Amino acid sequence: MLYGGLNGLISLTKNEILKRISQQEIFSILFGDIDYKSRYVNPIRNDEKAGCFFSWHNGILWFSDFADIKVNRDCFELLKDAYNLNFYETLQYIDEYFGLGIQNGNPIKPKIVDKIVVKKSTKSKTLITYQKRTFDRHHKKYWSNYEITQEQLLQDQVFPTVYFKIHSRAKDKWVTIRPFANEVTFTIDQWGGDAIKICRALHKGDMKWITNCTKNHIGIDNGFQGENLIITKSYKDWRVLKNQNLSAIWLQNEGMFPKQELLESLCMTYNNIYVWFDNDDPGIKAGKKLKEIISSFHDNVEHIYLPDKKVKDPAECIFKNKKLFYNFIKLLL
Repeated sequence: MLYGGLNGLISLTKNEILKRISQQEIFSILFGDIDYKSRYVNPIRNDEKAGCFFSWHNGILWFSDFADIKVNRDCFELLKDAYNLNFYETLQYIDEYFGLGIQNGNPIKPKIVDKIVVKKSTKSKTLITYQKRTFDRHHKKYWSNYEITQEQLLQDQVFPTVYFKIHSRAKDKWVTIRPFANEVTFTIDQWGGDAIKICRALHKGDMKWITNCTKNHIGIDNGFQGENLIITKSYKDWRVLKNQNLSAIWLQNEGMFPKQELLESLCMTYNNIYVWFDNDDPGIKAGKKLKEIISSFHDNVEHIYLPDKKVKDPAECIFKNKKLFYNFIKLLL
């Protein structure tokens, strides 16, 4: 439904509400001020034990309850279900509760940008574009080694790539790179267009990895599972672990740690944190360093790595030594 205002007609929508009031403030209708380190009782269920928590993912603040049929709800969904409203009635309730004025045709001025803020570097971002292609036999063979399916790749926004372009600031022009088909080139595009990461998986030489991601671009999904979180260093390792129903996030590489504020927001909702990098010297050194950082705000952190030097990471282990892989992850389930 449209309403009038100084800037013309606007709709009563989630986006218009979130321009004027934050997700935390909407949740405050049910909980008061939110403490991200605290546990809460689900207002929908007759539950006396506080076991629910809040966490951010991709700019959305989620309320999570493992004991509920629907594990994760945003502020609109939780308010709707708690007060037994339909979706539009929920929007009307929020508008009236905070006096946003959208329904009466006199909306207050927008003021909110509601997400975890990551300060942008003053350095200009490298411009990269890419062209998708179909899954050919090279891609299918490569990913099948790690028991990763085409459907999972598409779900994760990972696409076979026929070519990509990089804008050269020095030459002020676009440079096109068209890899050979057997190099198995793919693009990870799961940050909403903010950044991408391209890999020529079997390429020997320069430009195997091409990216404009920063250290704060973390690979994560919203499927919370269990009390343990594994932090690894690549998409491929992450997907292998996720396929075993393990909660995991992945970093850009072993040498790039996100800012502590972001790490805290991701780790605080889990009882146990496991850092699992490569079992070579650089990987072990980086794993120990990350453990030290997380230990400054979390009590239960372990650095783990595979005991067999012939396989360095989760993906390589499931490919070359399945027995070792399944025995090792028993400790994490």
